[in-house]
Amino acid sequence: MKGKMLSHIAGCLVALSLVLASCTSPSPEEPEPTPAEAEKPQLEQMEKDLAERGVLNVSTLEEAAEIAGFPPATPAFIPEGFRRNSQIMISQLGAGLPEGMGGSRPKYIDIMWMWEEDSSVWFLLTQGEKEFQVSPSTDRFSLGWNDGNLYYGLSGMLAGPLNEDVLNQIAGSVGSD
Repeated sequence: MKGKMLSHIAGCLVALSLVLASCTSPSPEEPEPTPAEAEKPQLEQMEKDLAERGVLNVSTLEEAAEIAGFPPATPAFIPEGFRRNSQIMISQLGAGLPEGMGGSRPKYIDIMWMWEEDSSVWFLLTQGEKEFQVSPSTDRFSLGWNDGNLYYGLSGMLAGPLNEDVLNQIAGSVGSD
């Protein structure tokens, strides 16, 4: 009796392993998608999410360029002790509105750097194809400019190693890397 039961269990295990192997292995007729083919649905979903919500976070400059439709510039000069935030924010004006409402729907890229010693000390570079308002504040320094192609805004906390001269130096190095 034990022998028949063990034989039956062994047969079930073999059958189960064959079923699992056939479910996880691609068939010879279906080749693995190339990296570009695999990224396309993901990119399309990200663009859809941005159009619906108006905001999308990505982790690489390459992803930001793909979604925004223009390559983001970065400062060549980053003060010592500052690190780029792991997330890059892309925003789109007029998101969620029906087609034909809201006029153009420009996209913007926001990249933030924070001071390692105190994350409340930061600077933010915003860039986009349409002009935007750079809002001044008592504890922040803000600059806005256009290079003939894109519009830029740089804002930073006036604290720690950041002062107006350092922020001007950062702004002057944007796009020169």
